Amino acid sequence: MFKKNGYEVVPEFKWVEYSENGKTIHIDVEPGVGVPSLVNLPGSERWQKEMPDWAKNRREEIIERIKAKCDHLDWEWKEY
Repeated sequence: MFKKNGYEVVPEFKWVEYSENGKTIHIDVEPGVGVPSLVNLPGSERWQKEMPDWAKNRREEIIERIKAKCDHLDWEWKEY
């Protein structure tokens, strides 16, 4: 769990949770066995359709924060 500047990043087995000001989103993770886990990031258009209003126009900022807090994990990042 990492909390700084009003947001929190919590990597879990099948998702990573991003929270700020009592609002939360989850990004799916496909666990890897003997290979890196795969983080499925919504592409720009999908992000706009699927994310709550508070996160819609903040994709790059949120992804950057998640990646920075999870850089110690053996994860690959893939847009869908």
